[in-house]
This record gives sequence, C-alpha cells and structure tokens, in this order.
Amino acid sequence: MGVLYTVLPLDDELATYLRDEGVHVPPCPKTTRNPTLLEVRAVCDHLPGFRTEYFVSPDAKHWQVSIEGTAHPEQEPWTLLNVSDYTGREEEPQKIWFEKGWESLILRVLHGLANPCGPLVLIPDTGEQPMAISADVSFEELETRWNDTREVWEAPGDPAAG
Repeated sequence: MGVLYTVLPLDDELATYLRDEGVHVPPCPKTTRNPTLLEVRAVCDHLPGFRTEYFVSPDAKHWQVSIEGTAHPEQEPWTLLNVSDYTGREEEPQKIWFEKGWESLILRVLHGLANPCGPLVLIPDTGEQPMAISADVSFEELETRWNDTREVWEAPGDPAAG
C-alpha cells in the first residue's frame, strides 16, 4: 500500500495550522488556488527525462496523469496525479492529489505548479508533517526541507536513535 498525498492551496487558516505544527510557511499571497489541468499538463509535459500519459475514466468523473522516468523505467521516479471530481473543463481549477510515487517527483511537479497558483501544501496520509511548497524557493531547498522533515518523523522509530 502506498502513500496518498493531498494537495491544498495555502490559505490563512492552513498557514496558521502549519505554523502551529512548526512547519515553514512562505508568505501567503492574497489569492491562491488549485491548478487548472492546462497548467498541470504544461508542467508535466515539460519535465525533462519523463513521459506522461493522460487518462479519463469511462464515466468522465476521474482524470489521471501517469508520470514516469524514461531512462530505466523500473528504477526511475514515477507518480500518479489524480483529479477525482473532474469537471471536463481543463481551464478551471481542479483539486489534485497524488497516488503513491516518488516524493522528489511530486515535489518537482508542485514546485512547477506553485508559480501560477501560489503556494501549495502537500499532506501525506501517513500523518507525517505536511509541507508548503512555493515557487520562490529553489527545488533543491524544497527537497532538502522535505528530507529533513522525514528524518525528524522517522527518528523515534530509528534503532540508531537509541
């Protein structure tokens, strides 16, 4: 069973919650929003070294993109990005979430989407600390922050922690 990741636009209420949890919160612009599927396509289609496949369910209520590395598919990063309440209108903001996959790739996609949408919050269903992702921070710094928070969460169960 893999991790499911909820994605929410950063608003004042969510920013307050994150600060109370000790999460770094970028400045919150006046408006943030979910991405449009045109924006999702633009980001996913321009990931170097990845291929994307788009799917719409037979009832046209679910939309999904599979993103996979191309060099060595069985060892490369991959993820599934989903829209559950697909409206059929790709120019309207849609709620997205990720189904499993490599966290570094998920962060890369959200970093690209944060530019047009404003900061986005990634929330794993494992109870681990969420993370605010903004375009004004480099991808490398975001990835370091993500990895640092994972070490904090994993430390209590780590035999080396004593």
